[in-house]
Amino acid sequence: MRIWHSAIANRMGQRTGSSRCPGYMSGASLAMTLALTLAACGEEGGGRVAPGSTEPSPASTYPADELFEGTGLVLDGKKKTILCLGGATDSAPPQCGGPRLQGWSWEGLEYDESAGTKWGTFTVTGTYVDGVFTLKADPEVPEPYVERGDAITAPCSEPSDGWNIPDPARTEEGDLQAAIRAAEEEKDFAGAWIDYIVEPQIEQEGQVQGKNIILVLSFTGDPERHEDEARVHWGGPLCIWVHDRTEADLGRIQAELGSGWPEEMGIETTWSDRDITVGTVSIGVIVGTPAFEAEVVERYGMDTVRVVPALRPIQD
Repeated sequence: MRIWHSAIANRMGQRTGSSRCPGYMSGASLAMTLALTLAACGEEGGGRVAPGSTEPSPASTYPADELFEGTGLVLDGKKKTILCLGGATDSAPPQCGGPRLQGWSWEGLEYDESAGTKWGTFTVTGTYVDGVFTLKADPEVPEPYVERGDAITAPCSEPSDGWNIPDPARTEEGDLQAAIRAAEEEKDFAGAWIDYIVEPQIEQEGQVQGKNIILVLSFTGDPERHEDEARVHWGGPLCIWVHDRTEADLGRIQAELGSGWPEEMGIETTWSDRDITVGTVSIGVIVGTPAFEAEVVERYGMDTVRVVPALRPIQD
């Protein structure tokens, strides 16, 4: 597990959306979560949020003969059937939003059911016109999601003589918190997270791992000065990394993506997320367009925002 808040991230599994907050952040929190609950859904400074409605906008109309494919949660309630392409709650039945689904049948399919509502996750193929996804092929059961493993690590290479612990007495939770608080006060702060020298066992993940923790602090410049300042508080393994954008820059970009301009281009947003470990923002959309992606690059630069479409056109 790794943790962050503006900086500290929970490595156990940033994957799908939540009430789970439209992009579920799962995993245990360390005792030293450092007030990291600020990264909870929708709060300022948090990671993954739903920037716009998942209800289709009137502008989102595509050719009637264009086929799309995507995987989502089919939610069949008493009044309508919808294809949830953003996040969903863990409740039974789930709560989520998305385009209406036409032509759906549960015949031959396995599903969950509660309170008169049926649901299940499927890969679907069909058209998407006027906010309605019309099924044009039999739905398929997607491959089970397999945890991809640990993607959040210290970007610094391990020194040839191993990670340095200059002051073992300053490797407690309070020392870690102090180092991060001081880093967050810097104008060029770009993020903070932790890695482990030796991966702890599951039963140890709620325990302080002091000398086993690699503290990563990211800034946009002056790494030598920032290292000296961090050493005032933290005596354990330390990695100082340089990113192109501050954490505040990423937050501003994420907020702008949720301010409505994508919808003005006919783009339906479903979630957004920022990853301080690589200095990028992701935006979930129902369907992406070349014009939208070009506008994103024009506004924020290359490789700053990752557009993640839920429905992809099927190429002939």
